[in-house]
Amino acid sequence: MVTADCFLKDANKAFKEVWRILSNEGIFVIAFIDRETPLGKLYNEKKHSNNFYKHAHFHSAKEIIKLLETNRFTILDKKQTIFTLENKIQEIMDGVGEGVFAVIKSKKNLK
Repeated sequence: MVTADCFLKDANKAFKEVWRILSNEGIFVIAFIDRETPLGKLYNEKKHSNNFYKHAHFHSAKEIIKLLETNRFTILDKKQTIFTLENKIQEIMDGVGEGVFAVIKSKKNLK
């Protein structure tokens, strides 16, 4: 799921459905705009003047992690990138919370 979470009317319901349709121990990767990063805050402030993002509800990494854990996913890895608005290749780093583009890999937990 790539940057679609911000357009879901009910993210929790969508995550439940992802869990339901995945094969046992299937992998769910979500990539999203992290609202709590410096650039994420800028995106959130300016979204009303952007036709594409005007109705978006950006999530924080903490919110996405909570949605995953609530819906019985185990976090396997977290990566982040895009730390500035410079139009150049940017580093991919472990974790979340600094880069506006975050990716979390999780596994369906059967317990």
